[in-house]
Amino acid sequence: MRIVETPIIEFADQNWTLAYSYEMPGVMLNEYTLDDSPAIEWSEFLSTITQLGLQNQLPRNLMANTVKTIQEKIINGTLNSSVLYESDEEIIYTWSIVDDLVAGDQFEIIRVFRGTAGVHSIHYSVRGILYNPGLYDDWIGRLKSVRLTETVRPEIPAPTDARVESHRNDDEIKRILCIVQEPSPDTDVEKYVKLCRKAITLIDKNAAPDMWGIFHYLLGIFLAKYPENPSHAAVEEAIAAYRQTLRVITMDRVPQVWAKTMRNLAEAFLNRFSGRLEKNFEQAVTGYLQAFKVFSVDTLPEEWGSTMLSLGRAYKRLGETGDSDAFRTAISIYNTILAEIGTFSSFIKVDPLEVVKLLATAERSIYGIDVKLSGNPPLPSIPKDVKGTAIFLRSFQTSRTLSISNGFKRKSSSNSNHLRRLDTVNLEAALYAALWPTLIVHGIGGPTDSFGAGRFYTTGDNWQDMLKALFEVADILVIVPHISDGLRWEVEFLIENDGLPKCLFVMPPSAENFDVGQMWQDAAGMMLEYGLHIPQYTKEGMLFTFGSNNQVLETLSFDNVWNNTLMGHLEHLLTPIQMRKNTKFDRDPIRYDLTIDV
Repeated sequence: MRIVETPIIEFADQNWTLAYSYEMPGVMLNEYTLDDSPAIEWSEFLSTITQLGLQNQLPRNLMANTVKTIQEKIINGTLNSSVLYESDEEIIYTWSIVDDLVAGDQFEIIRVFRGTAGVHSIHYSVRGILYNPGLYDDWIGRLKSVRLTETVRPEIPAPTDARVESHRNDDEIKRILCIVQEPSPDTDVEKYVKLCRKAITLIDKNAAPDMWGIFHYLLGIFLAKYPENPSHAAVEEAIAAYRQTLRVITMDRVPQVWAKTMRNLAEAFLNRFSGRLEKNFEQAVTGYLQAFKVFSVDTLPEEWGSTMLSLGRAYKRLGETGDSDAFRTAISIYNTILAEIGTFSSFIKVDPLEVVKLLATAERSIYGIDVKLSGNPPLPSIPKDVKGTAIFLRSFQTSRTLSISNGFKRKSSSNSNHLRRLDTVNLEAALYAALWPTLIVHGIGGPTDSFGAGRFYTTGDNWQDMLKALFEVADILVIVPHISDGLRWEVEFLIENDGLPKCLFVMPPSAENFDVGQMWQDAAGMMLEYGLHIPQYTKEGMLFTFGSNNQVLETLSFDNVWNNTLMGHLEHLLTPIQMRKNTKFDRDPIRYDLTIDV
């Protein structure tokens, strides 16, 4: 047996209950909650720590070490500290964290003082910021009133293993773990929430920190991800649960679980109801970026793809608050995903159509900002029934130069209403209106034409790599034959990869400002070099497709563009929705590859 001095918490004006106690050689820890509040829901928290053998240490040095440790753990918040009272035997100081992804907003006031055999510290913590300066005096008085008492304690045996495991309640913890890792979709999620909470109460977080963290991780998933519409309170508790996980799960020891927790925490902020929207979205961006410290496209492409998609959504949501630069960042992210799908298509489980929809939405949001500045008519919104995507392999000869007589003026179609007041219309805009809303149309290159296709932005010669990636993504490739080195490469690539049957070739109608007939004559000679016979030019224009034998399969009147009947001839080219890649990987809490020793 041994006699040890310990702090005694007895405040006349507050009822603090001992919620947790832990002791190991040289250190004793007691944690208190106010009025028996659950540990995960605390708003005020009190703890005492006794460190034996440090009685000769200066309290200021111990404060400096504490503040340094806190600073190293902060992700993106601001840490401030100040001394309220100091003597040779003790120090009372505060620190606060503001706007940190993991720590949130926190405030602590701490008294560190010497005893006869060690140093004692009492920590009063607030989840949030202590805005009432008058409470400083109250807590200085309370902390200074804490006295020491001598207690008789048994000797602590030295641990036989560096990782001390708790064997108490092991069977019940294992039983709960088996249940929550195989959730039944038709069971009330509250059952799993209660089981996780129960397991947390049975686990000693100091004896089995990883298991304690894992159950907080699972609790967060059930609260914020598994339900289709988590409540405000559920999202807030999920954020608290993920933050608890990150107290014990580190990137160095358990990198994948750490990164998944960061990603889930980011998603919880993305779906958060309270607080400033901009701040929540910024925190989400920070969390996703943290996850990329572990998730790389080379080593974990599936996790990389899902996290990139979420990061793009976070930037898109930021853009919706009025930040056009955030929209541009989202566009860059979606383009990166599509480019990498071409290389890692077997591993990146992201539906390319979903990415293209998000990309188009972000691009059109930027165009919406530009419309306000230019006074141009607004573009139609992104519909919910998009069935596929088309890639426009644009000619630099016709980009921004080929305007044709506007056949939409004599028609009435919701797809083309924004163009009907114009006498002439850009060729790309006409095709866009004919393919929309069944297809999202995108081109490859620089600035977009007015009312035309969105654009996958490329630099230098990497348009060829982009096309290789998008070839697998696109349902239809739209081509205006012309003579150029770029089209030669595209035709060779399409023939080599049996891609001609998914192409729609466009013969533009005649135009006053452009010699379409000469362009077509030059293109016919070049296409013939590859054994491809294209129809003779007619000023009314035409559309046509090739069959698998590289012969013209079908010719269509250009009136199909003006009459909004073009897609009726092309729907057989679209990939059935049931054959697209599954994108619900982030809704299933049991697919997180958790390897746990109980």
